[in-house]
Amino acid sequence: MPHDRGVIAVGLPGGTLGTWRTGQVIRNSRGVSRQQLYFYRVMGLIEPAGQTGSGRWLYDGRVFARLAEIAELRRRGKTLRQIREELSAGGAPLAQSQG
Repeated sequence: MPHDRGVIAVGLPGGTLGTWRTGQVIRNSRGVSRQQLYFYRVMGLIEPAGQTGSGRWLYDGRVFARLAEIAELRRRGKTLRQIREELSAGGAPLAQSQG
């Protein structure tokens, strides 16, 4: 598998070290497709850390926590619009917002 120059994944998923390309995020996230990742980015649910020189999106380790948070809110029956509103309003951490 070819690697972009200067892009190195370091640490474990959920850590804050290193940068992760789209494919790496997908492989290390349960049940997240390329289309979902794209849609979440376009909706503003996740934010890339940057781009490679060739235009590929890069994410830092925080993307894994955000994807887990989105998945949990979806399990609770929230729509993506509700999730976006909650996350942009700085909603309570999941552990505190039961229900």
